Amino acid sequence: MHYINLDNIFKTYQQNGFVVIKKFLKKKKINEIYKNLERIENNLKKLRIRKRDLNLVNGKINSMHGLTKYNNYFKNFSKNRDILKVCGKLLASEPEFREAEYFAKPAKQGLESPMHQDNFYWNVIGGNALTMWFALEKSTKKNGGVKYIPKTHKLGVVSHVPSYAPGSSQKVSNRIISKYNKYIIPKLNPGDVLIHHSEVIHGSGSNKSNKSRRGLTLQFKDKFSKYDYVAIKKYEKNLNKQIKKRLDKNN
Repeated sequence: MHYINLDNIFKTYQQNGFVVIKKFLKKKKINEIYKNLERIENNLKKLRIRKRDLNLVNGKINSMHGLTKYNNYFKNFSKNRDILKVCGKLLASEPEFREAEYFAKPAKQGLESPMHQDNFYWNVIGGNALTMWFALEKSTKKNGGVKYIPKTHKLGVVSHVPSYAPGSSQKVSNRIISKYNKYIIPKLNPGDVLIHHSEVIHGSGSNKSNKSRRGLTLQFKDKFSKYDYVAIKKYEKNLNKQIKKRLDKNN
């Protein structure tokens, strides 16, 4: 990683709920990530991937969750010294890795991700957690780049309703979204990393362009923060109902 001013990164993250670090990954590392994603893609049936972890669109991967269950590489990647250094600064604590996810957003058919807060799913008490979104390809408004409502991480967890969207089962209620008319969609090049707070409201549009928008995410929380297991159980129950309805609809 080239030199970055961590104090400035921290200030922007605290103020807006997200921050971009340019040229965080070198091309060699991006190619390494691709190779390990391909190992999963080429062995989908053999790996017996849980239905809730894999979301396809016309036979192509749109998103995939729980990557560490299917390839150890991603857990090892989370131990990268530069990654832990940045996370430690932004969390102001020792970071603890949660999970890795893959967002492929294929050309012409990548699905929309409704506006949501990660911590509605995670239920980390206090919300001191974040996502590192590594751009493997260019990411723009045209191909469904991640969009944010700045400063909404200061609201705490807000009301969500079922979305029935594969890979993102909940969305912030329209009553709340209607209060905002400003979105920011950072432009990313391969190797850039976009880091956002677990409670900033974000999502992404569908991809109607001729270019895919592949990205890898790593999730971290403050090691000393606890989970709200009652809320997690409630979310899991709701999620299972949604998955069943989607499967029934497709059968």
